[in-house]
Amino acid sequence: MIARNTAAVFVLLAAASCVTIPPCFAGRVLLGENKDTIASVAATVPEFSTLVAAVSASPTILAAATDPSTKVTVLAPTNEAFTAALASLNMTAEELLADTELLTKVLSYHIVTTVFDSSAATTEGLTLDTLLPNATVFVQLVDGKVMINGVATVVAPFDVDVGGKSIVHAIDVVLLPPAKE
Repeated sequence: MIARNTAAVFVLLAAASCVTIPPCFAGRVLLGENKDTIASVAATVPEFSTLVAAVSASPTILAAATDPSTKVTVLAPTNEAFTAALASLNMTAEELLADTELLTKVLSYHIVTTVFDSSAATTEGLTLDTLLPNATVFVQLVDGKVMINGVATVVAPFDVDVGGKSIVHAIDVVLLPPAKE
């Protein structure tokens, strides 16, 4: 199953497109220091309901998302991004949630191991390590938009600062980990 999904990475990347900013992404949201976790913040945003279900199905990621001391950047695909990815992969949400190995890899690739504010993106770009071993993402400012790996757009201006420790950036594409060489 993983090989089928990895082969579909190119199909998904080719189909990537921008989405309209949902009304719930009306601006930067700052939350009180040390009182919220990534999971509790995501659970309050309707556009992250699929992501919340995915995180809940991955014990490794759920542990990090519910730990208030976690210091990371989450590249959080919207529901629309998950719908497009599942269609491109010819999978149902139930199939993805049942494949915890694939799910954990995909989710780990959406977690940057440092706190990175999208406003710090540059035209030169920079490479950031992800929670997935030996996998990075490239963040670059292109035509005024913050792009991840050249395909996912940070749905500006929505960023969530989780108690000053973590940042969640809504993105419009589900990023799939690079295929093993």
